[in-house]
Amino acid sequence: DPLVGEVRGTGLIAAVELMKDKRMRTSFSDGRVGVMAKQFCQEQGLLIRAVAGNSLAFCPPLIISNAQVDEMVSMFGAALEKTLDFATREKLFSR
Repeated sequence: DPLVGEVRGTGLIAAVELMKDKRMRTSFSDGRVGVMAKQFCQEQGLLIRAVAGNSLAFCPPLIISNAQVDEMVSMFGAALEKTLDFATREKLFSR
């Protein structure tokens, strides 16, 4: 995804950092993109936290199944598409 600048984590605890330009490691100027990404995730049925500007934190239950992980990733992908559309429309990101 063009917005994903970094993914970090240990075990099932992870964070995805959204960036304006991942090649140059340029962050967005404020946390609006992270807040909107969180909202779009919630619309998909995925509960995550927006943390540290434009980072999104995942902490699923330890009993999550492989099928549920696949579903979580699919929901997140759909939310990222909406986030990319938002960031492009608001002229925060250019494709």
